[in-house]
Amino acid sequence: VREHPSEHPDLGQLGRHFAGFVRARFGDRPELGDLATLEWARAVVFFEAPATPIARDALASIGPERFVSAGMRFVPALRLIKLEHNVVGLWRRLEDGLAPEARSDEPVAIAVWRPTFEVFHTAVASDEALALERAMAGAPLAEVCAAFEGREAPAEAAFAALASWLDEGWVAAFDT
Repeated sequence: VREHPSEHPDLGQLGRHFAGFVRARFGDRPELGDLATLEWARAVVFFEAPATPIARDALASIGPERFVSAGMRFVPALRLIKLEHNVVGLWRRLEDGLAPEARSDEPVAIAVWRPTFEVFHTAVASDEALALERAMAGAPLAEVCAAFEGREAPAEAAFAALASWLDEGWVAAFDT
């Protein structure tokens, strides 16, 4: 608080610089800053406005002629964060009351979302993270699906990702 005093009328914003503070203070434990980043993303998502997601059958309603140019809008309670260390396992172990294992120096993308009153997070593969990043930036579905071009079955991988996003309640609407 001394290093990063409140700059916002909302006291809930006080911790937004905590991850940077942890990185500066504990440089020999860089995964701790990533853990703080994940915690902050979870807190932000928790306080986002509720929204009603669309169901998977909305994908079929787009139709093949409009699919490539359609865009997606996401619920406010979704974030994609990219971290230098895979802290998903560390989070799980700490949550279960277990001692942390050796850190993972593997970069990771993590989706953080809240469908109801509980916040979830999961690691996503790099191509899915790219697709999600594109979709969240307003790219058309053709460009979103192109993120899977390196897969053996890119169309199936793209459909599986889109279906998963719909099933998890991340998508608020399709723009056609």
